[in-house]
Amino acid sequence: MGLTSMMLKMMAKGGAKVSENLEVVTKDPKKYQEDILFGLLQQNKNTELGKELGFSEIKSVEEYQDRVPLTDFDFYAEKIERMVNGSENIISGEKIVHYNVTSGTLGTPKRIPITEGHVKVFSNYYAKYLNYVAARVIGYDWAKGKGLTLTEGTYTITPSGVSCGSASSLTAARMGKMIPFMDIDMMGAMYTSPIEARQPKPGAPTRFMHILFALREKNITYASATFSSYLLEMMRYMEENWELLVDVIRTGEFPSDLIPDEQDRINLKKKLKPSIQRADELTAIFSKGFDEPVMKKIWPNMEFIMTVGAGFQIYTDKLIERYCGPDITFVFLGLSASEGMFSVPFECNNTSSVFVPDSIFMEFIPVNEDGETQYDQRLLTLDKLEVGKAYEIVATTMGGLVRYKMKDVIKVNGMYNNTPTMEFMNRAGFAISMYGEKTSEKALQFMAQRTCEELGLDMYDYAVCPDDDETPGRYVLCLELRGYDESKVSKEAIRRTAQKYLGQANPSIGKKMETGVVQPLGLKILQDETFLLYRDIMIMKGRCAAQLKPVHVLGNEFLKKFFYKLEER
Repeated sequence: MGLTSMMLKMMAKGGAKVSENLEVVTKDPKKYQEDILFGLLQQNKNTELGKELGFSEIKSVEEYQDRVPLTDFDFYAEKIERMVNGSENIISGEKIVHYNVTSGTLGTPKRIPITEGHVKVFSNYYAKYLNYVAARVIGYDWAKGKGLTLTEGTYTITPSGVSCGSASSLTAARMGKMIPFMDIDMMGAMYTSPIEARQPKPGAPTRFMHILFALREKNITYASATFSSYLLEMMRYMEENWELLVDVIRTGEFPSDLIPDEQDRINLKKKLKPSIQRADELTAIFSKGFDEPVMKKIWPNMEFIMTVGAGFQIYTDKLIERYCGPDITFVFLGLSASEGMFSVPFECNNTSSVFVPDSIFMEFIPVNEDGETQYDQRLLTLDKLEVGKAYEIVATTMGGLVRYKMKDVIKVNGMYNNTPTMEFMNRAGFAISMYGEKTSEKALQFMAQRTCEELGLDMYDYAVCPDDDETPGRYVLCLELRGYDESKVSKEAIRRTAQKYLGQANPSIGKKMETGVVQPLGLKILQDETFLLYRDIMIMKGRCAAQLKPVHVLGNEFLKKFFYKLEER
């Protein structure tokens, strides 16, 4: 067994201890939540913020809630700016080791402070526990193969000497500090993707590099992607460009127009050993088409995929149906964010996850059936949540954020020991509310998904625009479809069906369309690769490809003009 295999197996087995700890803390969530809170108050009592809010005087959770206000990022913006430039002891008494840059679609990304305590939590649960969850079902043979990772991230160094970048760049930044004078790519021993894809230069074709090197390696046993939508995108790229990919594997030659950076071309050519045998194997698989799942044919030893499931179900379903098939195990990540980790899975192939009481202090704002938050009562703690109810999360983090509104809404769907289990619902607030109709993103997804299912359409992706160019305004559904034939399904049939399902998902908007308060639903069928083009533009603007979430609401003029311009003519 190689060194990498031994490390993977050791990490997975180390997850058994993390699992044992999870069993303990989930039996008494109130105790461990209070331990986290008062530990953070003690740690941060002499910071600028701690003195301002009197952390040293707080003796109970109720007193903490009465004394400390709810906050958002604006509350910290000036403080974090000073921290980035070298000031210390502002909001955290523990040293900041990294700033996570959030993956906002547009606007200024936020820099979230990360401490060693935060890193330890993620290391225990992600590097160890998640692999152990998989090993409980499939054993440890997967550790003998390589992994396909779609993790990407670059980082910069702030004036304070701390790394700053996407959450996925933290590992690279820490390795750079551990071995600054050695040209060693440690992750390259574990994963197929070259460093040119994992730490890409601006404009680098990461899709091509990820899937090319993955196809060259036959013994891939596991895969990981932050969002299932990105893995699906990778598989679609493979399907559409397999002849090009196979040709590069056969010859070892990289087209200059595909890899414009000369140094990247030189580096990649050194790493990719041409293989006529592997090229022939792949040609035999791909030439038969993609009517049946191909992942196990490409990588016979593929055992499991680790990715976010909740909130990305339409992409996960398509990934399983078209590419994975039923024989690959899924480990769906729990709820985590730049600010911290909130929950983890407790079994494979289940999008539910259990809150982790000793990872971060959590409070919850009840959300009623209409999606409205209720502030007329003291916020609830983890031990007070009820099954079947929805809540918005408020977090007190290891990085010094206090009572920070995450704007994530979850629904409690069960119990694990004495701790609630949950599923992610949506972001707080309403995706669209032009005339008080309060339409959630879940309703928009229902409309798009059910429409395509009823009419037999292959949906690539969808977005909805609240268009007020005319009075009254209207919702406009933008659909990108694969192989759409208008002679078989008319655009009007799609529009009528979508309007029907939108009305079912949100009767308020349905009634408003019927009575003319809002115009009937509009429809635009988009050109092929519209959503890919949008992603490429965002990547060119500096966004991390692996952390870009699909855009489903065209909520500003830039998005509206971009997608409208790419309507199929």
